[in-house]
Amino acid sequence: MKSTLRKNIDSFLFWVVTNRGIYWLLCGLTILVFVVNIGYCLSKNGSGFPLDDAWIHQTYARSIAREGTWTYSLNEQSAGSTSPLWTLLLVPGFLFHSDNPFVWTYLVSCLCFLGLVCVSLWLFLLQTPQKKIEGLIFGLLIILEWHLVWASGSGMETLLFTLGSAIIFYLLRKKANHYWIGLCIGLLVCIRPDGITLLGPALFILTINILQKKQRLNSFLLLLGGLVLPLLVYGYHNYSLSGTILPNTFFAKSAEYRELLSIPLINRYLSLFTILLSGAGLLLFPGFLWSIFSVIKKRDFWSMSSILWIFGYIFSYAIRLPVTYQHGRYLIPVIPIYFLTGYEGTLDIIERITQKKRTIYRRIILVSLVITSATFLVPGISVFTTDVKTINKLMVEPALWLRDHTSADSIVAAHDIGAIGYYSERVIVDLAGLIDPNVVPIIRNETELEAYILQAGADYVVIFSDWYQTIGKMGEVVAQFSYKNGTLTKTVQITQLFKPQ
Repeated sequence: MKSTLRKNIDSFLFWVVTNRGIYWLLCGLTILVFVVNIGYCLSKNGSGFPLDDAWIHQTYARSIAREGTWTYSLNEQSAGSTSPLWTLLLVPGFLFHSDNPFVWTYLVSCLCFLGLVCVSLWLFLLQTPQKKIEGLIFGLLIILEWHLVWASGSGMETLLFTLGSAIIFYLLRKKANHYWIGLCIGLLVCIRPDGITLLGPALFILTINILQKKQRLNSFLLLLGGLVLPLLVYGYHNYSLSGTILPNTFFAKSAEYRELLSIPLINRYLSLFTILLSGAGLLLFPGFLWSIFSVIKKRDFWSMSSILWIFGYIFSYAIRLPVTYQHGRYLIPVIPIYFLTGYEGTLDIIERITQKKRTIYRRIILVSLVITSATFLVPGISVFTTDVKTINKLMVEPALWLRDHTSADSIVAAHDIGAIGYYSERVIVDLAGLIDPNVVPIIRNETELEAYILQAGADYVVIFSDWYQTIGKMGEVVAQFSYKNGTLTKTVQITQLFKPQ
């Protein structure tokens, strides 16, 4: 009996370290972690998303499915979706389940998570195909990274963008045709405008190869040829809806948080960089520093380009949108490449340890990385559940109140328009400028916002009670929704400005 059991265990372990075994195991664990995260949330709160912005995509996707137009609720057409490609991916969900936005969104998000794990593993094994155990550990680090798990259930484009970034680095490392690299960069811009930053690594590597006469100048044309069509489509889409080649959200977010630019640049940068150090990223930091030194010494231009992209991507946010709220979701796409760089550097450090001590140190370090990731994942799942509960209480419940207690022709002014636009299906006066570019210049001027609300003929205003000094006092408070998390209590109030006719 024991002999048979031992043979079965040995057979399983042998299968695990094969290419097929590694992928099956990692894919199974990815699905398990995803299901546990969503399932735990469902058991505590029911369905939901941890960000109100996720409902903006759902609202646009529903309008496209119903009417074939980029309209938001009952408003006119607008470019309020930062990620039109992600919005389009959500449309089939409303064709299959018109009353349930969650099933399809979760399915697409889980597939993005699976894709990210696989591409991350490909990236690692492409450089070191013989290190299968190390590859398995690296895959586990991606699966257990709590920011990525949180993003996988967020209903946002974050994980799709992260996957796209990893694919482009894989194509660069594999020395793929530059036309396909350019095409992927263009498509990535359609997921988020930040995708244009991947043009930096592509041009860096291409320039080095041309100078070393490893490639011809026509490679530039191939790169630009693949890039231009998606960019033209993206620019035309936004321009036809809003008169600018970038979405409204690009300008609105920057305007709303421009006061943060008064903080010294180095402080902003370091604050953003710390997002990468929450979890196993902290243990990988020495390896990341070692990689910086090592790649310069080895003249490894691929690794050099990825390191420069990490620093450059963070810098772009430090000078434009230096926010770390919502668990630094804007920096999440950097995490897999940072992990890869830090992990490869860590393995290189281990290889430099004397033969006698190398095995024990290798085991300690790799096990510590997995344990640290798993340790951070547990509270990470709890954070996801809390975030969903917060949005359901402060955004979804007010939206349902508006749907049930206001007339269909009511006009609602709100700063957070996601759930309100989706559930209430009312005309929206957007105080954050996401669907209305006219608000962007006055977004921090409460007096002008108040006049804008009155001019728009709003019947109701929905805001956090502590966000504005006068707007919340414009009319009569008819409903309040509060949520307490620890010592912090947030309250959303609905104010009626004009009585219905």
